[in-house]
Parts: sequence; C-alpha cells; structure tokens
Amino acid sequence: MTINPYDVLGVPREASEAEIRHAYEEKLRTAQRHFAFKVAQQIDAAYSTLRDPRRRALFDRHGLAALPHRPSARPRSAFHEHSPASPSSIRRPQAPTRRPFAPVSRRATWLTAVALLIVAIGAATARDLQHRRHPTGVVAPASQSGRVDVICEPAPGAAGYSYTALSGQEVTCTNGATPTFDPVER
Repeated sequence: MTINPYDVLGVPREASEAEIRHAYEEKLRTAQRHFAFKVAQQIDAAYSTLRDPRRRALFDRHGLAALPHRPSARPRSAFHEHSPASPSSIRRPQAPTRRPFAPVSRRATWLTAVALLIVAIGAATARDLQHRRHPTGVVAPASQSGRVDVICEPAPGAAGYSYTALSGQEVTCTNGATPTFDPVER
C-alpha cells in the first residue's frame, strides 16, 4: 500500500522545495530518535517523490497510480508460508558469531584467574627451592674415605645464625639452617 507523500511529510500541495526539505529533515529526525525504521522508509520514499520536480508533477496529475511500483519484498514461491514443507518454516540453527572484542564470560575470567594463581604459586615455589637446595635436617652420607665436611649456612634472612662447620663419619644438620655439602676427601 502506497501512502500519499504529502500526508507523510505533513506539507500542503503548494509547499515549496525548501518547506519540503525542512519537513523531511524534521520528520526523519523524529523517526530516528524513536528507532522507527518503517516510518523512516516511508518518509524517505515521500521525499524522493516530492524533491524531483518531474515525479512531483506526475504525482500531482495522476495520484498514487502514476508512481512506479517498487515491490518491497521478493515474490513468494509456490509454497504457502504456513505449509509444513515450506523452506521458511524449517528452522536452521545459526552458528554463533565470534566477536573479537566481546566481553569475556565469567567462566573464562574465573579460569584465567585460577591459571594465573597456579603460575604464581609455581614461580614462588621454584624461587624458594632455589634458595633451599636441601631440606633442613639432611643426613650427609660419608664419602669413600669415611669422612665428610659440611658447612651449614644460615637460612636467607635468618637473624642470629652463623656459619657452622661440621665434620665426621656421618653429619646431621638440625639447627634450622640450609646445609651445603662440600665433600673433601683426606
């Protein structure tokens, strides 16, 4: 159904080109503000008819019948729209579109946080193991000659501890220090 372009724009038949343009801009601004797509299409079609002097004169002489008919949709096929066999009634699942800058889901955020926590714990543990080569209270086995010399260093940052040199057949370090083995054969 075609609507009278004068009615759509709200201008009289005697309106000048400037009045038509002003009415078009005002109506289009109102339609866009309300997200009225169909109304904006009607306003655009009315303006395209009235801005062209030849088409306007043709419309003024012969009315709506003089305007060329432009179908808004494709012609329908032999299938009826509500027929169960019509292709339009078959619902096909659509693949989700990937948006590269979409907000990350909560689950992905949680998984990322857990992964970062695991990496941080692993790095701290590795750094701690570098400082403590051997656990405290290690028994140093005797070498082939039957004698072992052990120097016990204080733990990093430990106050009040000093280096201790131990020697003998089998040495056990239990003073809370980190033992460093330096076997010396005599």
